[in-house]
Amino acid sequence: MWFLKAAQEENPVGELNLAMMYETGLGVEQDYEMAAAWYRQSAMKGEAQAQYNLGMLYDNGYGVELNATEAVSWYRKAAEQGMPDAQYNLAISYQEGEGVPKDIKQALKWYTQAAEQDYGKASYNLGTLYYNGDGVKQNYTKAKEWFQRSCEDEELEGCSIYLDLEGAGY
Repeated sequence: MWFLKAAQEENPVGELNLAMMYETGLGVEQDYEMAAAWYRQSAMKGEAQAQYNLGMLYDNGYGVELNATEAVSWYRKAAEQGMPDAQYNLAISYQEGEGVPKDIKQALKWYTQAAEQDYGKASYNLGTLYYNGDGVKQNYTKAKEWFQRSCEDEELEGCSIYLDLEGAGY
C-alpha cells in the first residue's frame, strides 16, 4: 500500500519498490508488464536499480518484447552511474555482440569498472581475457591477479579451482 502511494506520488524509489513487488509477486500477483511499467517510470527519473532491472526484463523478454538493444540502452544508463551489475551485463553484451556491435575493448572497459568494485564474475572474465589475450596483450600475471580477485567474491561458488598459472610455468 505504501509503495503504491509513493509510486502514485511519482517517487522514483516508491516506483522501483512497487515494480520489484510486481516482478517477484511479493504482496501482489506477479505481473511482469506492471513491473516493466513501474520500472520505466522510475528509470526515466534516473533510478539506476530500475534502469538495470528494466534492462533485465528486456534481456529476458519478461513483460516486454525481447530486445537486446533496448536492454543495452538501460544497462548503459545504470552502468554510467557506477552500478557493477549493469557494467557486467553491458560488458557481456559487448563481448557477445548482443544489442551492440561486438567490441572487446568496450567489454574490457566495463568488466574493469565492475571488477574494480569487487564484482567477482567481472574479475573472472577479465582474467579470462588476459589469459587468452582477447582484446588485450596476453598477460598471465594479470590473468592470475584477476582470477584470484574473483575468488574473493563470496557469491562465486567453486572459485578455488581457478587456473593454476604458477603450476603451468607462468
